[in-house]
Amino acid sequence: PTAGKNIARRLRLATINDPGVCMKSGTHDGHGDPASRKAQRLKSMIINHDIQIISLTESRQKRHTIKRLRGYLRGSGFDIIGTAAAPKHSRKHVAGGVSIIWETDRVRLIRHKTHLKSRIIAAEFQIIGTAEKFTVVAAYMPNRGLAKTIVVPAWTTLTRTVLGYDKCWVLGDLNAETTQHILQCGRDPVTADYALTDLITTTNITPTGEGRATHRSGGEIDHILCPTEHSSSTSRAHLLPINWDTPKQGTKQTNNHQPTTTSCSSHTDTTKTAATAATHAHWE
Repeated sequence: PTAGKNIARRLRLATINDPGVCMKSGTHDGHGDPASRKAQRLKSMIINHDIQIISLTESRQKRHTIKRLRGYLRGSGFDIIGTAAAPKHSRKHVAGGVSIIWETDRVRLIRHKTHLKSRIIAAEFQIIGTAEKFTVVAAYMPNRGLAKTIVVPAWTTLTRTVLGYDKCWVLGDLNAETTQHILQCGRDPVTADYALTDLITTTNITPTGEGRATHRSGGEIDHILCPTEHSSSTSRAHLLPINWDTPKQGTKQTNNHQPTTTSCSSHTDTTKTAATAATHAHWE
């Protein structure tokens, strides 16, 4: 057989918390109303910063708005899968919601699964033109102040999910900080902080953050955790240079999080890619 070419490929990954990103009924071009302008801003951010994999958390999307956003993103070479937000107080109000967005010319979706509705999804990808595969787990975890009966089961599910995949990345708003960072700041860790630290030590993943706040309140709660085997080829987390949303008079602040990115480079032997690159994505 002919020897394969050893090539270097770079992927940029990001986690973005942006409540209310959707396409309302009757809008398909990203113009016309505040919700669709958010979708337009999201797409511009992804393209301008050359991001290939995105975890979109607390999107508060319903199933039909995920489909509309998919149609909008596909026009620019991206696709999306997700778990819809859960009802909160009434059918008109929802909370949570997690999606994964990817650039279809760079990676191919193999399969995906929802592990916890409105909070945890996983997707296995293959880098196009190579045999290299990896998994992205996108998560939106409960607020640290909630009861242990809510926090602990969610973190147990996340840990089990990560343990079930090889070469697993964890991206999302985890609403927790490592105990080491918490103690260095002179604060007391809570249940979610211990759970994050346990996740890192038991699943062989490495934090890319450097203790810089990703939330307006000052906490580093938006995380990109990489497989330890890729830690040497993965950059430290970088906060995108954007301004916080400025709410209009009489409205609440809707985006308190700063998008976080990292880049990973790897050398891949392309010898074995002919058959796998030609197969089609499998959708649930």
